[in-house]
Amino acid sequence: MIRWFKRFAVIGLLIGASSAFSQTQGVLGKRFFDNWSVGVGGGPNIFFGDLKVNQFWPVSADMNEWKFAGTFTLAKQLSHVFAIRGQFLYSEISGTKRQYKDGTRCNQYFDGNILEGNINATINFSNLLAKRYNPKRKFFIYGTIGLGTSSWNSTVKQLYTGTPLRVSDSLSGWTTAMMGMAGVGAYFNMGDKVNLGLEWTLHGVNSDWLDVTPGGFKYDAYSMLSINITYNFNKHNPGKEPDTNLNKIFVPVYIQQPVKEVKPDDIKPTPVVLPKKDTVVIDIIQEKVEIPAKQNSEELFSDQPETGIIFRVQIFAFRNDKYTALQVQEKYNLDQEIFKDFSDGWYRFTIGSFTSSDDAKDLKNQMRKRGFKGAFIAKYKNGVRVTANGKK
Repeated sequence: MIRWFKRFAVIGLLIGASSAFSQTQGVLGKRFFDNWSVGVGGGPNIFFGDLKVNQFWPVSADMNEWKFAGTFTLAKQLSHVFAIRGQFLYSEISGTKRQYKDGTRCNQYFDGNILEGNINATINFSNLLAKRYNPKRKFFIYGTIGLGTSSWNSTVKQLYTGTPLRVSDSLSGWTTAMMGMAGVGAYFNMGDKVNLGLEWTLHGVNSDWLDVTPGGFKYDAYSMLSINITYNFNKHNPGKEPDTNLNKIFVPVYIQQPVKEVKPDDIKPTPVVLPKKDTVVIDIIQEKVEIPAKQNSEELFSDQPETGIIFRVQIFAFRNDKYTALQVQEKYNLDQEIFKDFSDGWYRFTIGSFTSSDDAKDLKNQMRKRGFKGAFIAKYKNGVRVTANGKK
């Protein structure tokens, strides 16, 4: 049984790890102490084993099989899909058997205590199966799978009289065995800090002595349905990079094509054409035209910003001024015109200039295929960047 749980755990880790990058569009913290959360939960814990009246549904007559369990959880969010949790569980546990299969009376029950610790992985199915990460989503469904140890002390007693019949080890001792758990859950995001959820998990113990009664069940188990509340330590995360171009005029940087240098030796004199006989010679007055010096490729032009609605594709944004627009164009062999602007501590590189969002979408898809995974469409109105909510 433990071997199968290990296999499921490996599969879960691979699924979560393979999907983590593609689903992450919000900015998660990169430091070790970022994206941690703590949670507490509680709910009914039901035993499955040899001393049990019904196969699944618990009874409450004579001896109540409904027991309460509490949990404490510490979690690290690795992406919007994948997380690792450490969990501690404490619970009472009980089971009752009135008669055996052949009809003879049994009239035994047991009660005891469980202390469990496990490490489990959670996979957020809502983000995993969605076409794109939605930072405004409030309701999530997830799955969990993990391994750990379970310790217990149990006492079997005679039903109705309460006479002790046998104990797990001793009344003061605890028996420990490996366990595996798996389950599903859902939670509602009540804000940036608090989640309210419901989780069901099945815990299988690598032992038949949880009820101190070996028999038909080779592995004893218990399941828990809990209501959980979680507090997140991460900072506010809107799911995308904040727009720092609010109320800023976008001044594009134009890439000038290099001008071939002309040496004096390459200039050939214009040949003098003598007029033919019987023709009139007209003197041409030449005006002196000053040719401006070559401008630096990063110099800002004083042209007026484009009017109307314009769509561009952003491919890079840096905190430091590491690259020029010309360096980006040469490094990635881009044919499109590159625009670079600086505002509020960000150096942004965009390409294309379209009046149609469909044309910009085609260019965005081309850029993503070429390796620019974070390429997205930016909208401008009269040179001013328009945010997603339509405000300037």
